Amino acid sequence: MSRKDLDKMRNQNQDKNSRQVDIYMFAASFSLLDSAMFVSDIQLVRNVTVNNKWFVKDRVFFEKQFTDYIAGTDDDETLMTSILFAEKEKKLIKQRDRLIKRNKKKNGFKLNQISAFTFSNTEPEEP
Repeated sequence: MSRKDLDKMRNQNQDKNSRQVDIYMFAASFSLLDSAMFVSDIQLVRNVTVNNKWFVKDRVFFEKQFTDYIAGTDDDETLMTSILFAEKEKKLIKQRDRLIKRNKKKNGFKLNQISAFTFSNTEPEEP
């Protein structure tokens, strides 16, 4: 079996186990050059495709939205962004609080709360 065949089988299996759900999500971003940490509010995002209960299909798209919002028009390569999600808001609140507490205390990050940001489920159209 070739590598291409294995990838094809894995993708088919993930597509079979994928489902459309409403999830709660927030984004966290860290700057590599200074001690800034950016955290969004927890938001309900509807009709998101989740594979195997663990992977958001358009994860990179959601991360890019938050990075673009923080960096503005600059293409900031120093920001490391990730999203965290759960189907239950209570579970995600605990994760978010743990993340903030750990990085403020242990790593000395300065928290920047981003309240005005909202996730969009629709991808921009290609020109």
